[in-house]
Amino acid sequence: MTDQRVKAFMNHNDWEIRAMMARAVGELGLVEYIPMLKSAVGDSSWWVRHHSAYSLTALEVDGFAALCEILREERMGNKLQMAHQVIQEELEKGKQQAAATQDVEKQLQYNQKLHLYHKSYRKTISTVAALER
Repeated sequence: MTDQRVKAFMNHNDWEIRAMMARAVGELGLVEYIPMLKSAVGDSSWWVRHHSAYSLTALEVDGFAALCEILREERMGNKLQMAHQVIQEELEKGKQQAAATQDVEKQLQYNQKLHLYHKSYRKTISTVAALER
């Protein structure tokens, strides 16, 4: 898969092709396309947003960090809603896995994700509080 093809598929007019490419990026673990997926979480098609957000979670902590960046950058809209929904699901899943296993790596990843979420949440809250003053 060349860089040119990935970009062409992610910018294709057909939402099904964009969604399929977003899903493939996550399944193949192509972390170099995190910025492209992050942008696609704001796509006009729900399926593209969905697959882009879930592909970011497949890219472990770096992809999750990109979802948290969306929380800090967006104030409203589909992109923010999708990112928030997927973050909540990922944190709940991680919490259950961390509690059910003695796998230190899974517990560490969950703690890193939780820290990123709290950090982005605090920035969002502090920004809102500053605007209200």
